[in-house]
Amino acid sequence: MEAASSYLWDTELRPGDAGTWAGSVELLDTCFANVPPEIRELRVRADAGFGYDPIFTRLEGEAAEYAVVARLTSSFRRLLPGLRYEPVNRDWEMAGFEHCSQGWTRARRCVVARRFREQQEIQPTLFSLGRYLYRAWVTNLSLTPAGLWHFYDGRAALERRIRELREDYALRKIPTRAFAANALYLEIVRLAVPVR
Repeated sequence: MEAASSYLWDTELRPGDAGTWAGSVELLDTCFANVPPEIRELRVRADAGFGYDPIFTRLEGEAAEYAVVARLTSSFRRLLPGLRYEPVNRDWEMAGFEHCSQGWTRARRCVVARRFREQQEIQPTLFSLGRYLYRAWVTNLSLTPAGLWHFYDGRAALERRIRELREDYALRKIPTRAFAANALYLEIVRLAVPVR
């Protein structure tokens, strides 16, 4: 989905047993094919489901700048306590470093934010390790760590649009039990979504 206009570039229905990033490269191919020729810069915000080397390689091949939530693998988590963090506000501190996760073809820039975990936070929504809560991204943007965080948080506006699509076009309960019919239904809905 394009952030400024909420234009829906593409969507697809996947089987419930599909891997987290299965089909993502093909989805990106369709999205890149739909980019109007006058667009000179692409900046992508994506969740951890897109945090795999083939996705990064595809984005880099299109010269797209990106901020993708980092997959917090055990090797990545082991690095977090030893980083040199700098405060960005009264609660959060951030660090940046190069990292090559298992399966990646090369090292990439990672940015991590952390804050002390409050005692009353029994079930935090962020990843916790020891006394800290963390957020992390993989990026090729040249922004400061705080600038990257601010850029990525713009993705939150799209969550509202996704929720509208689910509710306004009955995507929470697709009408049939046949996968092919459901995929066709989703495609019809996608074509019916007005451009804002």
